[in-house]
Amino acid sequence: MKKLIIMITALLLLQGCSSKEKFSTEQLQNLTNSVTINQLEKTEFNVGENKLVITTNEEVVTKEELDNLVTKQELRDKNYLTAHQSLRDYALKSEIPAPYNDLELKKRVERLVSKPDLDTSNFVTNEVLNSKGYLTQHQSLEGYAKKSEIPQAYNDTEVKQRLSTIEQKGESYATKEQLASIPKNPQKLTLSGNTLILSDGGGSVNLPTQSATNTPAGQVNEYEIHGTGMPNGKVVAPVGTTYVDTAVTNGALKWIKRTGTNNQGWEVLAGDTGWRTLNIKSKLGNSYLKVRRKNDTVTYQFGGLSWGWFGVIRRGGVGYEAQGSDRERNCYILGLGGVPQGFRSESSLIGGIYNDKGTPYGTWYLGGPGDSNMLRFQFTDPVPTDRDIGDIRVSSISYLTSEPWPTTLP
Repeated sequence: MKKLIIMITALLLLQGCSSKEKFSTEQLQNLTNSVTINQLEKTEFNVGENKLVITTNEEVVTKEELDNLVTKQELRDKNYLTAHQSLRDYALKSEIPAPYNDLELKKRVERLVSKPDLDTSNFVTNEVLNSKGYLTQHQSLEGYAKKSEIPQAYNDTEVKQRLSTIEQKGESYATKEQLASIPKNPQKLTLSGNTLILSDGGGSVNLPTQSATNTPAGQVNEYEIHGTGMPNGKVVAPVGTTYVDTAVTNGALKWIKRTGTNNQGWEVLAGDTGWRTLNIKSKLGNSYLKVRRKNDTVTYQFGGLSWGWFGVIRRGGVGYEAQGSDRERNCYILGLGGVPQGFRSESSLIGGIYNDKGTPYGTWYLGGPGDSNMLRFQFTDPVPTDRDIGDIRVSSISYLTSEPWPTTLP
């Protein structure tokens, strides 16, 4: 009540003393409802301006704000909602899925549409294909053997040679009838000095006149010497003298003195090293390379796989060694200096390598003294990296050599 009296009194004084526009009853009522006694700080009358000044300790309301106020009745007449409507049939925006994006499908359809028409003239239907009776699975190989399981063909060459020798020996024998036709008076040998004479016109032979006391130990006569070991550097003899090594050292049986009068100049007249297996490169499996020197002729032999084939392992495989002039097509069989001493050629040689049907694979190349004494294969096509070559046939490699007989066999 105190608040109301003060506010009304103040407003009346304000209305009566001010020259400004008057307040309506409704505005006075609103102001009365807006200011409490605690908000009044002081009141004073301004004589010069002829007005009452009311000061509050905080801003209450301005005239503009007062003009914008409405009564409760006016607020009810607006029919504003007093409660939220039901949202049961509504969804949150976060619950709504993103719009379907068919851009990728459209691109795929466009690519299919832009493809050229497929020519089906070379196609057959399943019905036609089934009528051909093609195999749908491999036949059983239970009764078959792999080529690698089949033993090599029997080689009867040696037996035939021995049989031929025996047959020839039989031709040199005389029959009983032939023996019976021989004169009963046998020829006689007569020695006259150093001349050996065969009776009944059989001729004569002059024997050496050198006395046995002047014959060196082991010397059969002045033209042949028997001993043990190689004669070079040991035995002095004139040119033309032969020497028999009773130990057949490294396969050399008989030597001949060709030059000089000292203990040098001996060369093998009859010798055979036999087949010697070499340590080779790039080989496949049990492939081998053998070399043989007979007198002054050197011969090579390739084999080791089924049917006598020779094989080269795939490029990059274990043991494969490429040759630098063409690393894709060339590979070493005998590396630099690989041809052993006593078996080397006087010059470089070349020949062919083939598959089992005779189709060329390429060439073999044997380097002489001017090309590192090596042996390599040179394939026409690059050596495969995913498979081995296991059916190689090598053309004959044989040549004369003037090298001294090997002091060590490979």
